[in-house]
Amino acid sequence: MNPDLSLFRKSVCEFIQGEFAPHQRRWREQHRPDAEAWKATAEIGMLLPDIPEEFGVGEGGSFAYEAIISEELAQAGGHFASHVHSAVAHYILAYGSPAQKSEWLPRVAREN
Repeated sequence: MNPDLSLFRKSVCEFIQGEFAPHQRRWREQHRPDAEAWKATAEIGMLLPDIPEEFGVGEGGSFAYEAIISEELAQAGGHFASHVHSAVAHYILAYGSPAQKSEWLPRVAREN
């Protein structure tokens, strides 16, 4: 843990408590979060925080950022399938051409 990760954890925790926790019951009933939740998550940098910034997404951080998001969601009892976006993005990052990375990584990070 370092100061940057601590600050990231704090902002993720506050966001989840304020924006996700109040809606969990309804999201479970409708079997998905609202589209606005995805957009808000992308806006604060919670989608793909470990993707290199050169692709116009992410924070350029390590997997520790993804782990913090998972931990905070678990502690809040929240469900949000951001791991799907992460898995897809990492396949594109590992196996995509430069053109595919430039086209798809920003879209995966910003769209639901």
